[in-house]
Amino acid sequence: KYKAAEAGTRYIEVPTRKIKPSQTCSGCGNQAKKPLSERQHACPCGLTLSRDQNAARVILNWALESIKGRESALCGEKSFSAKHETPSIPIWVGGM
Repeated sequence: KYKAAEAGTRYIEVPTRKIKPSQTCSGCGNQAKKPLSERQHACPCGLTLSRDQNAARVILNWALESIKGRESALCGEKSFSAKHETPSIPIWVGGM
């Protein structure tokens, strides 16, 4: 957190237990439990990626939606409420 503050950027904690990035499709949001040995994400919606790449996209999408919700709240619009749980994964959103 302090490194983000020093750099003048945002620090966002992603609630991984809530969004389950390795089990959620980054394309459609469908969740399917997978064994850790399954390294490919293949969803009925047609999206096929490596499991890690898909999880990274899920985390990024969540963070961007969280930011959008906070900015909407500042403008007086209805906001997206992000509940933070532990453990979580910190991400860096550069230049914001």
